[in-house]
Amino acid sequence: MFTVKGTGRGNFVAGKSVHNQRIERLWRDVRLCVTQLYYEVLHSLEEDGLLDLSNSLHMFCVHYVFLFRLERDLQSFTEGWDNHPLRSEGGLSPNQLWIMGHMQNSSANSEEDLQNLELFGTDWESFDGTNDEPFGVQVPQIENPLSPAVMDTVKSMFNPLAPSESYGRDIYISLVQYIGSL
Repeated sequence: MFTVKGTGRGNFVAGKSVHNQRIERLWRDVRLCVTQLYYEVLHSLEEDGLLDLSNSLHMFCVHYVFLFRLERDLQSFTEGWDNHPLRSEGGLSPNQLWIMGHMQNSSANSEEDLQNLELFGTDWESFDGTNDEPFGVQVPQIENPLSPAVMDTVKSMFNPLAPSESYGRDIYISLVQYIGSL
């Protein structure tokens, strides 16, 4: 970073960061509890020759099966994280702290409160007054190579959220085989 931006800029922390412990811990937990599993499943499919990243059919099947599963697991993680106790906050959860903050700082103007709720989570340091950035992670669209009739059949035969002891790997393989047989 020094060689690219030069010294004396002060816009990043060099060395070990002690200022971002909570967010670093959050990313560690997201990786360990959710994304590491999908990383391993997708890499094993690729290593076993069952997933070709240049094959649009394979990419469609990956999106069809794993995006729903990943979204469900991330939502479950979010609910747990928002309600876990923080030792440094007397055992209160982030949700409890947020509600308490609103109760302690309540105003008589309920319309102002609604506006404050809409602004919750805004990063004011980088906010430029426009709200043109989409929410969440943006995954590139994969074009559906199937006809509407085939897609209806796929939806009726393959539930991407069905129980799976291989975390969706078996559903993906069955879907690729089915579509390949058409």
